[in-house]
Amino acid sequence: MQRYALVKVLQNMGHDVVHINLRRNYHLLWYRRPLSYAKRMVRKYLIGNDLPINLERYLSEKAEQDSRLAEIFYARYIPHTKKVYDIAGICEMCSWAFDVYIVGSDQVWRYDMTKSIGLNNYLLDFTKHQNVRRIAYAVSMGNQTRLPRKLVSKLGKAYSKFSAVSVREQSVLGLLKSYGWEYPHATWVLDPTLLLVPRDYARLITAGVTKAQTIGKFFLLCA
Repeated sequence: MQRYALVKVLQNMGHDVVHINLRRNYHLLWYRRPLSYAKRMVRKYLIGNDLPINLERYLSEKAEQDSRLAEIFYARYIPHTKKVYDIAGICEMCSWAFDVYIVGSDQVWRYDMTKSIGLNNYLLDFTKHQNVRRIAYAVSMGNQTRLPRKLVSKLGKAYSKFSAVSVREQSVLGLLKSYGWEYPHATWVLDPTLLLVPRDYARLITAGVTKAQTIGKFFLLCA
């Protein structure tokens, strides 16, 4: 819904929007596999822990299964690229020569949730050689503690290239200031889901019910 809302707002402003369809890539570096697999086998067969040996494959397949229903909505309402799983895939998509890059919303600047492509790339560092505008909308750092000093200094260079930055939680304003990330000056804004008005969501509900009626029986449970 965050993706839909932000895309819809930008489209209503007259912009052409494409969402980079980044997917979580669960993988284990090759040199860590022997020891990790051995530990998992011990836990599984000696301790009785019901843990898949190839946990990364299990998590990837589960993520795909969990997203199947959302995919129907996603395919219909959100213009997007093909699925990409790493920074190389993102850079390939960026050969389309976009004018503006927007990162957000949700916990896209939370260090422990961005390891798949690196926090630096969630600060759009992969665009550093492009003459483009960079915007962060309603980004969150979650409940993370302070970043290491070396990382703060390194990421500060990427932060300074933004044209505008806004955050979802007021507490992040102080955190950014403590890092010395004061240009551009960050502002506190609404989550994108709150930028739309009730009739925007009412249209989605009506369209969904109409489509369900053409397919057959459906079940609706409301709190």
